[in-house]
Amino acid sequence: EALGPWGVAGPSRIITKQALSDFAWQRSTQLTLRQSSQRLAKLLHQYGLTPQAGTDLFQFVPTPLATQWQQHLASQGVWVRYFDTMHALRFGLPTENGWLKLEQALALKR
Repeated sequence: EALGPWGVAGPSRIITKQALSDFAWQRSTQLTLRQSSQRLAKLLHQYGLTPQAGTDLFQFVPTPLATQWQQHLASQGVWVRYFDTMHALRFGLPTENGWLKLEQALALKR
């Protein structure tokens, strides 16, 4: 409250209004995100990284090798969230062009 109202740019407001009123787009996007998250979980599992939790936006992977994986992936330009206190990684959904990059980086660690 001390900062006052948070301004939102006009174009952002227009896009948000359209997204909130387009129920078909919302359903389609929800399905696409769910399928992409399942694809990510399956891909990670293929490389010995078994997700223990996740949402339609990310997969959470506890592993004692979290530090090594994070460093390796970063060296390949793949950014993941590293949790040092839990020895875990959080993988967000790749962009459409990022799937191949992620798979190649995972394969190099084998």
